[in-house]
Amino acid sequence: MTLDTRIVDAVTRVFNVDPGAVSADLKIGDVSEWDSLGQLNLIVEIESVFGTRFDGEQLISLNSLTEIQKELADRNLLSSQV
Repeated sequence: MTLDTRIVDAVTRVFNVDPGAVSADLKIGDVSEWDSLGQLNLIVEIESVFGTRFDGEQLISLNSLTEIQKELADRNLLSSQV
């Protein structure tokens, strides 16, 4: 799965990682900064970039970039289904 570049950009901003290190397989705990607070920061950034909001249950379940991209695709917020 190819990630939407806006997701990659959000991850690089929030976690200060090289874009080349960001893949669809990335999940909570894979980057030292992606802990519970990092999760909240990432979701807030994703909400800002895509102009959407997630509920509390989704904050917990959206714990990988694959899950985040799937949810955004389900909301038709991606320019193409990747």
